Amino acid sequence: MIWLPGRKSLIATQGPMQETVFDFWRMVWQENTAAIVMVTNLVEVGRVKCCKYWPDDTEIYRDIKVTLIETELLSEYVIRTFAVEKRGAHEIREIRQFHFTGWPDHGVPYHATGLLGFIRRVKSKTLTNAGPMVVHC
Repeated sequence: MIWLPGRKSLIATQGPMQETVFDFWRMVWQENTAAIVMVTNLVEVGRVKCCKYWPDDTEIYRDIKVTLIETELLSEYVIRTFAVEKRGAHEIREIRQFHFTGWPDHGVPYHATGLLGFIRRVKSKTLTNAGPMVVHC
């Protein structure tokens, strides 16, 4: 976990691989995360960078149920909204994934405009009373 003076903490991690998807969702639940920021694509230059750890509908990862509620496609990023519940917790949490698709492998975005808009959207759509944001590449 990273703490920034005067700001909320965040969790920086690698993108989940198939064998760590449950651990990823368990961490998101445990830390009361409301926002996941993804700055990689699933495959880049023919290499798998991150597995598709979210469902197209509903998926159960051991005791954590994740349901895709909405997908908003924009020119350089995607916002996915999930309902997440843990067996026995009697609570459903809304979690948003902000997936920036315009970040090239081993590079930087060609124009800053899309990235700046992405950052503004993440800030405006993230709950202030939630746990740390999860950021992964």
